[in-house]
Amino acid sequence: MMSEGAAPRGTERRKIEAIPLLTVVRLVVGKCIHARGIEMEHVSLSIDDFLNQLPREWSLDEAYKRTGSLRCMQYLAARGPKVLVSYYQSWITNNAAEMALKRGDIEALKWLAEEYAPRVSITRAAKVAAGDGRLDVLEWSYRNHRDRVEWGGAEWCEAVSAGHKDVVEWLRRHVKPHKEAGPQLMLDAARAGDLRVLQWIRDEYTLPVSHALVEAQKGSQWGVAKWILMNCEVEDPSIDMAAVAADGAMEFLQWAYSNGFGRPTSHALETAAFNGHLHILEWLVDGPAKLELSSSVFSEAARGGHLEVVKWLDARQCPSTSAALDAAAENGFLEIVQWLYSNRREGCSSRALDRAARNGHLEVVKWLHATDEQLYCPAAINRAVEFGHLEVVKWLHTDRTEGCSTEALDCACHQGHLHVAKWLHANRSEGCGKWAMDLAAASGHLEVVKWLHEELHKSCTTWAMDSAARQGYLKYLHANCAAGCTSEAMSAAAANGHLNVVRWLKCNHPETCTPSALNKAIAGGRLDVAMFLHHEQGLKCSLRSDVLLRGLRLEVVEWLLATCRDELEHGTKFQVARCDWHFNEWMRAQAMEIVEQNDSRIVWMWNPRT
Repeated sequence: MMSEGAAPRGTERRKIEAIPLLTVVRLVVGKCIHARGIEMEHVSLSIDDFLNQLPREWSLDEAYKRTGSLRCMQYLAARGPKVLVSYYQSWITNNAAEMALKRGDIEALKWLAEEYAPRVSITRAAKVAAGDGRLDVLEWSYRNHRDRVEWGGAEWCEAVSAGHKDVVEWLRRHVKPHKEAGPQLMLDAARAGDLRVLQWIRDEYTLPVSHALVEAQKGSQWGVAKWILMNCEVEDPSIDMAAVAADGAMEFLQWAYSNGFGRPTSHALETAAFNGHLHILEWLVDGPAKLELSSSVFSEAARGGHLEVVKWLDARQCPSTSAALDAAAENGFLEIVQWLYSNRREGCSSRALDRAARNGHLEVVKWLHATDEQLYCPAAINRAVEFGHLEVVKWLHTDRTEGCSTEALDCACHQGHLHVAKWLHANRSEGCGKWAMDLAAASGHLEVVKWLHEELHKSCTTWAMDSAARQGYLKYLHANCAAGCTSEAMSAAAANGHLNVVRWLKCNHPETCTPSALNKAIAGGRLDVAMFLHHEQGLKCSLRSDVLLRGLRLEVVEWLLATCRDELEHGTKFQVARCDWHFNEWMRAQAMEIVEQNDSRIVWMWNPRT
């Protein structure tokens, strides 16, 4: 008989089943304990804790980054602190939500928003969804969590910039752009060629369009540019004729020229030649502009691989130099190389073979070798190695005698081409220079570092150790090299958000912890690293007043002003995207002063005395 006050049989089982357990623990509990009628929650949890090998310092977002597992997040959430300071929970939630969206893990996104952090803003998720064209996520956010998204800003800009017409149309029906986001949105619309949105925003907020004309040209949106010139007042109505020529937009080129919006120069000839627009070249030379051909035009046609244009230029007696054949060889256009050798007298320089080798154009290398015996190429193998073209390296090794030095193996290590490095070591005698290990470590090529240490017995310097910390790994070098590291290791790891390296350095090289590390973490927007260094290491922020903090998220600025206010005695400047109207309103509420602004960004000054 059950004693008075005892929980009914099965209650404890339901309680334990609500707590995520390792699969092996759940199996053991179900088969060996519950099967015998034993209900002991504390035993299940003790077994789970004993077998759990997940690093205890992992945050929820770090766990999801490394495992991609919703269950892993749920497991950690059940064992983590029940209450987190608001800005840190927002940081974790938005990091994980962004990763979930990128992976298409909508189940994880919904768990984060609805169970883990049901009161945290999910504006960042809406922004990412709009940029990725995930209309289903936007509709879910709007339908179920409308008040948790600061609509009308970044999601509009992302959708327009990415050209997601269905998302833009949905936003037009449901979300009015915020006035503060209008200038940036108009620029994005101009660059993306969305004339409808541009016209709407211009009329809605009576905005000037001079900068929109510039953005339209950057995006080669000549229809938008023409509409602006015909319908709006702009400070500078000039058109970049070289960009128009590069795009082959003959109709707009002629219209802009005839209406006095630009006069083409030799640069327009070069861009047209490089892109193979013969009809543009003919108009620029024979039409009203009457431009003269030059050797640079010939070189650009060869560089772009346009034999028809090359032949036309030759027929027009366009001057040329060896740079034309060099350019064709560099880009692998063997037919043009052969034609130029047969029909022009300029020939080529040693750069032709060197650059063909660098870019992996083996057939061009072979043809130049067979055709021009006078070519001397002192760096051909070095250049081929730099870009990992092993087949070119092997051929040059067999058929030519020059072109290799210790730089070759150094380059292979620097660029992470381990297969090339091994081949050079086995087949060449030059060896490597003293910087090979440092270069490999600085570039984050751990497998190359291991090979250099274990096979070639190379050592490294403190610079390599510091650089390895920047790349996010350090333990191997620490265990196998005696060089040690400097405070730059901690600063570099902090700046790049490698919290695991920062923790490890704190335990193994505490002397590397300096205020510079905290400053770098803050400037890099690494909230988790900054919190660790400030809270657990006791470091103080010492940012200079002339430093402009760019691209920080709201959570970082919230933490900075809540935690380091007294340390920012000289004030601090922050740059915020204009389209993030909620962030800018928050900055205004902190009594910050606008010291600079344009259509894309606002610079705020925080003064501790206000």
